[in-house]
Amino acid sequence: MVDSQLAERSSPAGNTDQKLTFAPSINSKVFQTNLEAGEFREIVNDCLKTIPIHLRQAFQLRLENSEMDISQISQLLGINASNTSVRLYRARLLMRHCVERKWSAS
Repeated sequence: MVDSQLAERSSPAGNTDQKLTFAPSINSKVFQTNLEAGEFREIVNDCLKTIPIHLRQAFQLRLENSEMDISQISQLLGINASNTSVRLYRARLLMRHCVERKWSAS
């Protein structure tokens, strides 16, 4: 999926008036060296520590268990699927904001 499609999907009501920027994937060829990839991992880990625990739990479950679906994550967390989806959405927004801010500052 290209950045413009991601921006359209992640912006409210498909509003693409804002130009959204995205931090590179860890496996991206954007990194010039392994050092840059390592710095990016550190930023991601630092950002994970900053998001609220209830959002972090859902995010990490999804990240570490990509084969799990929303209902399975919901069962583990003891919440309904809608709440899990909202937690994942909010965690992604917070992570994206934090990573982009720290990555552009480095």
